[in-house]
Amino acid sequence: VNTKGVSLTTSLDVGQKSDMRAYMSLVANVLGNSELYISWVDQVTLDEVTRPRHGSVHPWPLSLILNWQKKNAVHKRLSALGWTNKSVEEVYNEIDNCCRALSERLENSQYFFGARPTELDALVFGHIFSILTTPLPDNRAK
Repeated sequence: VNTKGVSLTTSLDVGQKSDMRAYMSLVANVLGNSELYISWVDQVTLDEVTRPRHGSVHPWPLSLILNWQKKNAVHKRLSALGWTNKSVEEVYNEIDNCCRALSERLENSQYFFGARPTELDALVFGHIFSILTTPLPDNRAK
């Protein structure tokens, strides 16, 4: 949004902007990494959903090579962050804790900060939309 010269945070004060950045970091670190974990580390999801989806647009053997490269890149990232040591249960607990924190911040409001959406609202929407619309063998995140 900022690259288009539009800011969704002009009405926020410095403290609110700081809080928003903290929540955005939480969302990126928890929901982003959990999506990567579930897609590329959980073997059932990898075999049934991720490999067919990720490789389907490329011919064989390119699809196999690109899937292998992506899986290795994701494993390196998650390993550096300590996520490959987690179990699937721990990952779902992380998702639950993150969603609870976001829900507490949102309370009964339509948006996280004020009467207008911010970058945080857009980021959360993107992750929640992805979680709700992607058919997974294990739908606990829904």
